[in-house]
Amino acid sequence: NTALVSWDSVMASYSRGGLNIGSLLSFNLSLLLKWRWRFVPNDNMLWVRVIKHIYSQQGGFESSPSRITGSSPWSRLIVATYRLINHQVIDTSVLKKHVGNGASTRFWEDLWLDNQLLPSRFPRLYALENFKMSLCLIDGTALLGFGNGDVK
Repeated sequence: NTALVSWDSVMASYSRGGLNIGSLLSFNLSLLLKWRWRFVPNDNMLWVRVIKHIYSQQGGFESSPSRITGSSPWSRLIVATYRLINHQVIDTSVLKKHVGNGASTRFWEDLWLDNQLLPSRFPRLYALENFKMSLCLIDGTALLGFGNGDVK
């Protein structure tokens, strides 16, 4: 006869009669999210450039999970991130990008307010914008323009 033991019993601490084995799901999610955490500050690394080329400048994290297709590891990482955010396991403030000098920050395509893109929050203003792909540079040449691009 084979004794069946619940996984919760196996994960329990020694003092509670378990084997003190951590949750494999939690361990796997933490390793996946470590890649997400490394994605933002490493703009010049080859693997980051490849992800940006395939998914977008934001690595696909600006897309809603329902728009994610395929079963690649990166797609699963995006979906796992959204699930953890929706279940309030992750505080979204830890996933925010710092603007820095603005060289890799897109005014209309990055999340700013309430985890929303500005075009969905201000559609009429976005319709007037001629430079929808504008970067936010503080001491650079990219402009946040309305009309002829004179506004910095």
